[in-house]
Amino acid sequence: MSNYSYRRNIEKFFRTAKQSLGLTHCPSVKQKLQENHIMNVFGAFTILQVERRKHALPNPEAALKRLRHKNHASLLVRLCSADQIYG
Repeated sequence: MSNYSYRRNIEKFFRTAKQSLGLTHCPSVKQKLQENHIMNVFGAFTILQVERRKHALPNPEAALKRLRHKNHASLLVRLCSADQIYG
């Protein structure tokens, strides 16, 4: 993979993290809370990537749109099943 390919993927991650996952919207000035916020955004992006691959979606934004239309009970089941992945 060329350096440009890596850069392109990183730029796509930051675009999604900022526009769709609220990376820039942490109201806290405390470093620990900002770090937790960033880690939560990374975790959310990981969940979007799992959904994207599982359902052959074109991008993480499509996975987010799909998840927004699911009910909360099914989302909870999906999050609990993540324990099997990261166990």
